Amino acid sequence: MTDPATGQRSLIQALKVPFDLGGVALGALAFLVMTWGARLIGVETSPFAWLGGLGPTGGGLSSLGFVRGSVLPLLLLQLAVTAVLGVAMCRIAAMRLARDEGVPLGEALAFSVGNIASSIGAFAFMAGAILLFYSCNALAGLASGIPGVGPLLMVVLFPLVLLSTLVLFLLLFGSALGLPLAVASLAVERNGPLDAVSRGFSYVFSRPALFFLYALTVWFLASVLVASAFAMEELAAWSFTHWFPAKDSWRDLADATGRALRAVAATRMPDFTGAGGSSALGGWIAWIGGVVLHLALMGWVVYYAFGGATAAYFALRRDVDGTEDEEIWVEGE
Repeated sequence: MTDPATGQRSLIQALKVPFDLGGVALGALAFLVMTWGARLIGVETSPFAWLGGLGPTGGGLSSLGFVRGSVLPLLLLQLAVTAVLGVAMCRIAAMRLARDEGVPLGEALAFSVGNIASSIGAFAFMAGAILLFYSCNALAGLASGIPGVGPLLMVVLFPLVLLSTLVLFLLLFGSALGLPLAVASLAVERNGPLDAVSRGFSYVFSRPALFFLYALTVWFLASVLVASAFAMEELAAWSFTHWFPAKDSWRDLADATGRALRAVAATRMPDFTGAGGSSALGGWIAWIGGVVLHLALMGWVVYYAFGGATAAYFALRRDVDGTEDEEIWVEGE
């Protein structure tokens, strides 16, 4: 896994995410759970809609269908998917990167489920630390508003609030950016939640430039994969119907195919109301084929994101701790 000439991996080698069918299958499952789970919560959006909705021309969270009260359930859903499927994908990628060995799906899921207490503990530790300092600031604000003694208390409390805010910001910053590394650590080290969180924070703050280089590279490539996936589906629809003559049977089939592929992109069942029997049959064929392709592509995107975080974790661990990539926890060793 290293360069024979230097003994180390280059930047490109460091971020290589090895392909694994099991990882793609778990990625597809994670995509479906996030999509359907979001709809059950009441958010009508794709897990990838933020790529456009939060951009400079997007409308922010409201444009993605986020409503008051939906953020916390979505966050809990995301963490649940990460704890089970995310850790399993990281484990698959980690074994590929460290030893070029495959991990069966059942074994990867058994690993993540067996490690669920550490995953929940890591998430709870980050959330608890953030909540603690947030509560301290809020209580200081309440105390400062007490009639009479409030201004006197504020003389002492407000400087402490400023210090607490600094810590709170670092916790929020480190948790948001270090979470993928903590998840990767849970899949590689299995040393418990505090070790995973401390490694995530340590690698973010001790190597910020290298971390952002890796993070932006993985994010950019994942975004390219998402855009390429949807472009490929659009290309299939356009090229398949481009030579259709303007006659009823071809026109009806083009309409049914368009409906089918739009349903695929939205991860929904198609509606062929008004379509003839043969056209509807063609639409169902297009939908089934499109679903298989769509899930494969989305599964690869999700697996690549978790695999990229794992590759970045190995690279940062080697740079910070001097630990070789081959060092990975394996039961019985």
